[in-house]
Amino acid sequence: MRKHVIGIGSVLIFLVTILGYSHYQRSPYSVYTLLNAYGFESVAQIKAIEELFQKASIIPTGQPLDMAFPRRTTQEQFVNDVLTIVEKTQHQFVIRKDKQERWEVKPHQWISEDKDQLVHDLNALGFLNEIKPPQSLIDVFCVLGATAPVMAKRLDYVSTLIDSEFMAKKIVLLTGERYVAKGIDGSEQELSRVAKLNDLKKWSDVTETHLFKALYEKSSLKNRNIPVHVIDTPRGDLPRPTMQTTLLEFLAWLKEYPAVQTVVFVSNQPYVAYQRAVIQAVLDGQGRKLDFKVIGPGVDEPQDTQAAIEGLGSYLWAATPSILRNMGIESASEDLKNRLKELYGKNPLIYGALPEKLHS
Repeated sequence: MRKHVIGIGSVLIFLVTILGYSHYQRSPYSVYTLLNAYGFESVAQIKAIEELFQKASIIPTGQPLDMAFPRRTTQEQFVNDVLTIVEKTQHQFVIRKDKQERWEVKPHQWISEDKDQLVHDLNALGFLNEIKPPQSLIDVFCVLGATAPVMAKRLDYVSTLIDSEFMAKKIVLLTGERYVAKGIDGSEQELSRVAKLNDLKKWSDVTETHLFKALYEKSSLKNRNIPVHVIDTPRGDLPRPTMQTTLLEFLAWLKEYPAVQTVVFVSNQPYVAYQRAVIQAVLDGQGRKLDFKVIGPGVDEPQDTQAAIEGLGSYLWAATPSILRNMGIESASEDLKNRLKELYGKNPLIYGALPEKLHS
């Protein structure tokens, strides 16, 4: 009997999806409405999410999404489901603890199993493919800081775009006071050369900003005759600048250039969606409007699924506050508010994107 129910459920989810989600689509408080808000709308994408959730034990194996998270009649029930999904994906997808960097974590066992299927699902969700700018003339390419190999990749990607049909009036290197990590940002010898170029005493005094400028000087962008602006974000009281704090510095820079209408942030997969969500959340929390896109080259090695799974989990976390705001959610118990604070309280710029009535 159990197998029969599961089989019927799998058929139903396909039919509900292909027919426009039936009554679930009409309900503002359903898992399908939520997935739509995250940008997952096709049959293939919903199937991919379901499979990933089952592999990660977020929902039981063989149980379709609409059984695990049935249609809700109240905002309270719906917010509880949303937080359950975000909490579980933070644990099963993102893995990192406070202050850990991506390269310091060991993936869960399930991420190492059946990688071909994981690649198929992540590709369906759009976390592996190249994302190009939607228009050819761009006011600003804003290249986001990262580790040295990633920054070099992003600079090369901008150069490739400019070699094709894309044109930019300005280039911004958005970076900051993150002190470099030997072996991650380069060898001690390489970092020592950057230190010497900047009159620093030792390699460990080198920051991401020093490194980004040095990489730019060696890149083919150097000879493009496009004005380049470097934004050096101080770390302040944090271990290092975050995507959120660097964005605030960029928004302050934008005030000096009122003619800028379009901004294209340059990242790389599998983090394009995550960084788009962070930018939108910060803008929502600040009450700012900005016409922006986030782009980046595709994943070089699709079988390295840990980074892509983390990118998906980070995206779900970052996108949720703006989604709840856009859905007009205004009701939550003290328990739900506390859970929201637990998830976002350490990131005040993201936390600020939540509807005001959801703040504890």
